[in-house]
Amino acid sequence: MSWNEIFQIISGVIISVGGAGVIIWKLSSYLGEIWAKKHLESIKKEYQKEIEDYKSHLDMLKETTLRYSGRQFELYNQLWHSLYDLKSMADALWEEANEQNLRRFSQQLKKTMDEVEKSYLFIEENHYQELLELLNEFKNYEIEKKRLVQLYMRRSYKQQVDPYEIKQLVEQNREGKQRYEQLVKEIGDNLKNQIRGGNN
Repeated sequence: MSWNEIFQIISGVIISVGGAGVIIWKLSSYLGEIWAKKHLESIKKEYQKEIEDYKSHLDMLKETTLRYSGRQFELYNQLWHSLYDLKSMADALWEEANEQNLRRFSQQLKKTMDEVEKSYLFIEENHYQELLELLNEFKNYEIEKKRLVQLYMRRSYKQQVDPYEIKQLVEQNREGKQRYEQLVKEIGDNLKNQIRGGNN
């Protein structure tokens, strides 16, 4: 066999394998493309499902947050009204320490304390603590005013009353009034800030 014949055989093999190789390469590229598209579609569907789940979760979270914020707004508004009424009653009691004003103040104090406790779930913890501190000041004020009203009543029945004791109680009441006024202002500012969406 001559070199020329060997060369022709080798060339024929290379050409025949090359032609089949090109066909195989083209076929594998086509099949690979189809497989890649299907795989890409399944990944897309999977991520789409995850995105939908996240969107659904975010929608629920948004709805819950809006509901909570709306309820909190209502309660803060109610609490402020109740605190304002309590302060008005305390001021009236300061102006005239008598049984009727004391009774009204005591009733409003109880009502406000009940409202604070019933609203606990929707009140920010720091605001709740501030409200408890304020209510404690009002309770102390109530105790001091009761003593003062009793002394005034004794005096009106011509019983012996120490004027120094009355003066001392009035001064204690004045300090209590200053404390609750300061706390009411601070709490009012904090509640206003909360309603506007600020952080405390």
